[in-house]
Amino acid sequence: MSTTRTALKYGLFIGLGVWCYSLAVYFLELNDFELSWLKSVIWIGGMLIGLKEFRTQNNDLMSYKQGLGLGVLASTVGGFFEALFLFLNASILNPKLPEMYKAMMMKAYEKSNLSEQDLAAISEMVTFFSKPNMLFVGTVFGGFLFGLFFSLVLAAMMRSEKK
Repeated sequence: MSTTRTALKYGLFIGLGVWCYSLAVYFLELNDFELSWLKSVIWIGGMLIGLKEFRTQNNDLMSYKQGLGLGVLASTVGGFFEALFLFLNASILNPKLPEMYKAMMMKAYEKSNLSEQDLAAISEMVTFFSKPNMLFVGTVFGGFLFGLFFSLVLAAMMRSEKK
């Protein structure tokens, strides 16, 4: 099995796992920011299981490069599906979501004793990045970076060369 096929498969699983998490948080009215660590568990678990499956199906061999590529691609695909869900949620299901994100971020910045000018500049920036299309782009990019960071570690731990 190719690394691309395995990465796409487990990227889809990561995306579906994050969708289930997001729906549970939404319908149970839980605090997403207190439970966000669960998304990391879903993400790392998906990448780890994908690496293990690839290695098993490849006669217990996997180079560092294969593991890194698989992890990054799976995470980016997972990020795409999370971004798609977030985009649909922010633009169709819950159009107030970007404003809620903006209010939460601005509340955090207001606690930091910044000047009024700084807060105004930050408010413009937060408004721009809270738009559904920017949330989409940022989430895909975040999935890529998350995958890159954790794949560097996971691929090193899971690699196995010919002996």
